[in-house]
Amino acid sequence: NAYFEGNDDAEPDTLYIDRSVEELQVKRLAAVKQARDGEAVERALTRIRDDAAVAEVNMMPTLIDAAQAHVTLGEMMNAMAEVFGRWEETARI
Repeated sequence: NAYFEGNDDAEPDTLYIDRSVEELQVKRLAAVKQARDGEAVERALTRIRDDAAVAEVNMMPTLIDAAQAHVTLGEMMNAMAEVFGRWEETARI
């Protein structure tokens, strides 16, 4: 809206990220995955799946340990999805 009342702030500009930045991040991620300890990653993912299966377990220490082993957020989420499943909304008309 072009008209503001009182102390209304203008909407922030939309952030556009250049394609070169995306390409750089993809390369950096590939380098991290190449350099990390694959066995430590697998142990961390197994621990995530095991701990997620027990309702009483606090997952935060497990997730922190996984992050320290350079497990990506997507890998963590996929491991938990194996236990919890994924929400799929049903379209209703």
